[in-house]
Amino acid sequence: MASPAAPNNSPTGVTGTPESSPCPGPIGEATQSTAHLPTGQRLPISALLARVSLLWGVIGIAGLVAWEWNGRLGPVGAELALVSMASCGLFSTVALILVGVTAGTTHGFSGLMASIPMRTLGPLAVGVIWQQQHPNWPYNNWVAVHVPLFLVSLTVETILVVDIVSSSGSATSTGKGRAERTTHG
Repeated sequence: MASPAAPNNSPTGVTGTPESSPCPGPIGEATQSTAHLPTGQRLPISALLARVSLLWGVIGIAGLVAWEWNGRLGPVGAELALVSMASCGLFSTVALILVGVTAGTTHGFSGLMASIPMRTLGPLAVGVIWQQQHPNWPYNNWVAVHVPLFLVSLTVETILVVDIVSSSGSATSTGKGRAERTTHG
């Protein structure tokens, strides 16, 4: 015989346990709490922080791999790996937070558009400035370190932005000739 359901004391209003989440852990809990947000409701800060933590985890691992690989090329190689990791991570974090704060509001589209130059031009500008400061460093080595870290941060941040936008209800659209869409989570 099934026991009666416990009262819902959750501040988000979502019932269920973290064990019932398809993604256990803090990311799964954040995703579970935003899976069914009504259109126009903002993303909880805990869900945004979980996504930022995931972003920094992936960028950190990629940066450590690049640092280990480039450390064999001397201190300048290790410096390039750390500068690339920090710049790609910081610009991606700012873009992700901007999207997370504006998603579900009337400024959601503007937040998305403003995040694109942040996540793309910022790290590339830092890389070009670094290359200008180290003219003796071979260009091929710069490309081999900075560009992969940039692409990793861009890919992860884009996936997280899609998750934020789809869970905030901003991705739904209705109108003449359009089918009702449900949010993903």
